[in-house]
Amino acid sequence: MKQKLVRFLLVDDESSVRSICKSYLEEVEYAVIVGEASTVDQAYELIRACSPDVVLLDIQLGKQNGFDLLLKFPERNFKVVFITAYEQFALRAIKAGAMEYLLKPIEEEEFYEMVEKVFATEGHTFSGQAELMADHYNQRKMDRIALNAHDGYHIIWLKDILYCSANGNYTTFYLTDGNQVVISKILKEYENLLPAENFVRVHNSSIVNMDYVKKFTKDLELILVDDTAIGVSVRKKDDVLNWIKGRNTDF
Repeated sequence: MKQKLVRFLLVDDESSVRSICKSYLEEVEYAVIVGEASTVDQAYELIRACSPDVVLLDIQLGKQNGFDLLLKFPERNFKVVFITAYEQFALRAIKAGAMEYLLKPIEEEEFYEMVEKVFATEGHTFSGQAELMADHYNQRKMDRIALNAHDGYHIIWLKDILYCSANGNYTTFYLTDGNQVVISKILKEYENLLPAENFVRVHNSSIVNMDYVKKFTKDLELILVDDTAIGVSVRKKDDVLNWIKGRNTDF
């Protein structure tokens, strides 16, 4: 069966970045470039006119940003791969929205890995995805996270997470309502994403929302409000104690 052509739109205010992406895509047999844009307004018109399958989208576009563009398409039918410099809030927003991204300067190998992933996966989105990322980026504060599970995206308020548990290459989120969400990503990715003022890695296999801890025992266990007991490794004991002291909390 012949591979369907995949239509790419390049959106970046740096012509050099667009040129690099263009040169890489020209080596991909089933990729076709339908247009280039350097502003949100240009990109908006090209998306409507050209119906791309994939938009390679820079975060910062002059005085606007890529999230401003996505807000114009609440029910989009194209995939997005963000292009960004290593900037803390941009990356946190992208990861919170469970989106793909490339870091500048764009490495050839990473670019082709992204293209293979685009070819291999079905495009899907969820209502409110752009709003979630824009809020994180513009307000510099994270209060929700998107979890891409086998049955679709789950938008979770951070205050509703009790703890996260690792199981090989999977992470399970345990929620205050008793539900669980299993994600095919390692726990380390969420250690770097979840805000340290609430979430502490207490063991190789556990991250705990400390707001729900009611007791830290001499046996190195955290007892949560639902009476779940989470073991704390000796190596992580000081991290837990430092969090408690910093909050002036008496369990």
